[in-house]
Amino acid sequence: MIQQMPIYLQIVFELEASIRDGIYKDKLPSSLEIAKVNNVNAATACRALNTLIDKGLAVRRRGIGTFVAPDAAERLRSERINFFYQQLSSDMIELGISKQELMEHLQTMQ
Repeated sequence: MIQQMPIYLQIVFELEASIRDGIYKDKLPSSLEIAKVNNVNAATACRALNTLIDKGLAVRRRGIGTFVAPDAAERLRSERINFFYQQLSSDMIELGISKQELMEHLQTMQ
């Protein structure tokens, strides 16, 4: 699935995961560093950083660099959790699993 995405979105996805997982807590790599690591041109890397900025996950400080927004990790974690629950709910409906069955199964896992 990820390979069908444009390259800059693949980079955004990777950067978001790194922010969510705490790998990047403050300063993000420069567009040149991102370009080098991902073997893409600087414009593609810059587009990825601009996408993070547009999503409110990063802020650019002129002459200093691009930084993780203060609430970015928590927002990304919440998005991931919401996606998980939506997928779980959809799968439960598709498979005919009741809430009770789920609860019973979860209790056996503890």
